[in-house]
Amino acid sequence: MNSKVSKDFSGLPSFKIVLHGPSGIGKTTVLRLLTSIKKVEDPPKLASALSSISSPSGSTIFFDKVSFLAGDFGLEKEKGVKIHVWATAGGKKHHKQRKITLEGVEGIVLMLSPVPSELEDNRCSIEEISSFANELPLQIMINKSDLVSKDVLEHSLSEIDEMVNSYDLNSIKPPIITSASVAAKELISLLQSPEIKQCLTDEGKIKRECRPKSIDQLASPIRIVTEEIIKKISP
Repeated sequence: MNSKVSKDFSGLPSFKIVLHGPSGIGKTTVLRLLTSIKKVEDPPKLASALSSISSPSGSTIFFDKVSFLAGDFGLEKEKGVKIHVWATAGGKKHHKQRKITLEGVEGIVLMLSPVPSELEDNRCSIEEISSFANELPLQIMINKSDLVSKDVLEHSLSEIDEMVNSYDLNSIKPPIITSASVAAKELISLLQSPEIKQCLTDEGKIKRECRPKSIDQLASPIRIVTEEIIKKISP
């Protein structure tokens, strides 16, 4: 990597990636799940705890943030790189907060909903970043896929693709299809399983190969965006 890479206070090369999308799409849930799996897999290597500025009800009113090492996402060659992952607050009233959170962003994971009644909310989130997103690696992540049928999902994907194209956004293809709620259930099921002992190391930590595939699916957009940032700045 070249000298353009920024470094954090600890001296490690670092990137800022932002999860952006409408209210209720699951941005905070994704960060909580990725932090949780890291705590039971290899807690000493979790770069930071999840910090959040939220309302008494638990909804984000400014941002959520957690830091990981690139090795957490399978990028072993770049395992010394720190990834600061932020999540914007949803809702129209938090527009100013989102603008601040997006300052200095180097990659975006745009989380959108396939639920028909929420498609217009997707448009607002797309429009909000359309003026600068093409300068950055952008991965679209379709969350809440468990809430719609296969046919509805395919129709929503087509409509979302039209929305993205109408704003001339150059997103990484294809979009990643996820369900944070399914990932949460599978993680709980793993932790409560009678066979959990087979997945534990001698230190009592969960082996990486036992991680639910749904958790890996949640992590993949961050990994892909990180890879694209590295390609962009590499000599």
